[in-house]
Amino acid sequence: MSESNPLILVVEDNAESLDLLHRILRDEEYRVITSVCTRDGMQLAWERRPDLIIVDRGLPDDSCFEFCRDVKNVRRFRNVPIVILGSANTITDKVEGFEAGAVDFITKPFKARELSARIHAHLRNKFWNESLGARTIKVQAHLREIEGRFLALAENSNDLIFELDANGRFAYVGPNCQRVIGYTPLQLVGSLFYKMLHSDDQARIVAQFQAIIRDFKTSQGLFRICRADEHWRWMESTLVAFYNAEHEQRLICVARDITERKKLEEQLAYAARHDPLTQLHNRQYLVERLESAINTPDAHRLNSVLYIDLDNFKFVNDNHGHTVGDGILRAFAERLRTIFGNNAVLSRFGGDEFVILLEQITEKGTIELAERMRQSIENFHFHEAAHTFDLNASIGIAFTDTAASAKEIITHADDACYVAKMRGRNRVEVYSPDSSEINRLRHDTKWSSLIKSALKKQQFELWYQPIVEVISGEVERYEALIRLRGDDGQIILPGEFLSAAARWGMMIQLDRYVIGLGIKDLVRCPGLKLTINLSADSLVEESLPKFIETTFSEAGIAPDRVIFEITETEVIANFTRAMDVIKKLRASGFCFALDDFGVGFSSMAYLRELPVDRLKIDGIFISNMQTEPYNRMLAKSINDIGHFLGKKTIAEFVESVEILDLLREIGIDYAQGNYFGAAKPITALSVFGGDRP
Repeated sequence: MSESNPLILVVEDNAESLDLLHRILRDEEYRVITSVCTRDGMQLAWERRPDLIIVDRGLPDDSCFEFCRDVKNVRRFRNVPIVILGSANTITDKVEGFEAGAVDFITKPFKARELSARIHAHLRNKFWNESLGARTIKVQAHLREIEGRFLALAENSNDLIFELDANGRFAYVGPNCQRVIGYTPLQLVGSLFYKMLHSDDQARIVAQFQAIIRDFKTSQGLFRICRADEHWRWMESTLVAFYNAEHEQRLICVARDITERKKLEEQLAYAARHDPLTQLHNRQYLVERLESAINTPDAHRLNSVLYIDLDNFKFVNDNHGHTVGDGILRAFAERLRTIFGNNAVLSRFGGDEFVILLEQITEKGTIELAERMRQSIENFHFHEAAHTFDLNASIGIAFTDTAASAKEIITHADDACYVAKMRGRNRVEVYSPDSSEINRLRHDTKWSSLIKSALKKQQFELWYQPIVEVISGEVERYEALIRLRGDDGQIILPGEFLSAAARWGMMIQLDRYVIGLGIKDLVRCPGLKLTINLSADSLVEESLPKFIETTFSEAGIAPDRVIFEITETEVIANFTRAMDVIKKLRASGFCFALDDFGVGFSSMAYLRELPVDRLKIDGIFISNMQTEPYNRMLAKSINDIGHFLGKKTIAEFVESVEILDLLREIGIDYAQGNYFGAAKPITALSVFGGDRP
């Protein structure tokens, strides 16, 4: 038996018989429950679920047979054997008892051994039958579970699930297809799947499906399918080949509608190549186009770059505010579109600086066009916030035959623009290496000498700004920010000298100096964790990994106490070399954060390939997100994509509790900005014993 002490229910109204039965069954080590009437007996059966029931034929009102029928009508009791005890069991009684569901009649008075033997036999048969049926029931239940799971998946999934035969016709279509593509299963079964595909996708998908069936493999697909309302939807699918019960080749496809994701990717791709304020192209895109133009030279025509700087624009910002200034910049961008149309690559490099690429044009044509643009700007009145502004522009020109790289050509155009400003502004100048102004610019070593002197005299120091967990509000680590203490003791911000350091090739030396300062503070403060910025020059320096590993090892600093910050434009500019450096450092246990994410990323494919741990969302999307839904949407999208790829996210330029609340709602992991505290020297930090930031 499957149970060592089966439970037996006895329904008997005779106290003497009940006592006898109870003693006999107890002696056989059965567990016994008793009742003197069928009503209470049924209640006990419901509550205790006995393995066998003994009922007296002599119960009042012939309730014995009715009790048997009531028991057998209950699904849970159908396998419970019922034994009837009677003083004079006639054939009629037995027939009626068997029809009511009893399995045996025992005549009173009975022998204890006979009663025990019969009960034992009935229980053995019960457990035997249950054992024999258990496997079949289990298999059937498993099959029903599989079938139910598939049906539940097919009916409730947001995905489109369908089966194709070897000819590409629908053999099965999930019931939710009407919700996904607007057709009922009846409309689709038997029709050709390929006819619903976009013409640009048909040949590729047909070839892919045929290969899957031929090679009997699993694959992923991407295609556009036409809905019943004639709208195209992007579908991302998993395809599996199999044989059905008739051994016919079939293909199961589970397709998910990713149209909204594709739209979002397009929006992000647009944002990655455009300036968010003016909607002109950004620096990264223009550099790419210029590099392409350099690599496809024309013997008879040139490519030229115009570097435009609005004269005295700082006056507008200082006297009318950045809101008015931003309006002027947008209006200026529209003016450029009006002047050039689609005949040039227009970009904003930042602030009031714009760069234009003119492809396949003569030198004379470039100069004439630049002069017409200057005059058009000079004669145009910019209206913003009830004010009218008359602006001028200084324009520098450089041609692609003057340098071998996009960076150098842009620098030449910038230098020419500088000359235009030096010569009185509101004019056009062409780059010439013999220009006295450019020679003076090139030989202006003020900052170069100051940086070298500061490094020698150890005048650089690190200030730290907290990076806070959005949920807990606790400081997770600090960003190390370089400062220069001048000879007069005043603090000089990096905006004054970093561009010069980059221009004169001093960033690698400066980065290593910063790393050294950071390590000293890490040694002084065991609880301190940092992020340290690496420049583009350092990121492609082959000796950087060894320098960092050696420096940290000698100081006894664990790699997990530092995250290195890099910018996406710096990585993409030298992608292969940068990837090698990043991978080597990650292999040693260091982590990376991608800074300024969202303003210059040229392809979503790069993000999937970049081995970074955190994304720092550019502050331009954060600082005004409470009033700019578009920026809030972009920040949320970047956060979602980052989390999907397993990366933590950081928002910078957090200046208010309103922005913090929005970040918490979006799900950003970390935040940084003056709301949590401005940058401070190490001695002012709580980890050093100073005031909490």
